[in-house]
Amino acid sequence: MRAVPQASPIPIASEIMCQRVHTFSPNDDIEEVIRLLLRKGHSGAPVVDASGGLVGVLSEHDCIAVLAQAAAEK
Repeated sequence: MRAVPQASPIPIASEIMCQRVHTFSPNDDIEEVIRLLLRKGHSGAPVVDASGGLVGVLSEHDCIAVLAQAAAEK
């Protein structure tokens, strides 16, 4: 009887996560943030306060919503 090949185990987050993350301040200019995300090929980034505490996450969806709103206002 032949052995059935086993599927590779699903990796854990630490095995696939990006470790060099750009963070942003809540006061950063959103257009500059979007430019940097596009230049670096990132789909989002953490937003942190002055002490480095997580305030939130800026997602690709958030960026698209801002750009769509700006386009609609023109």
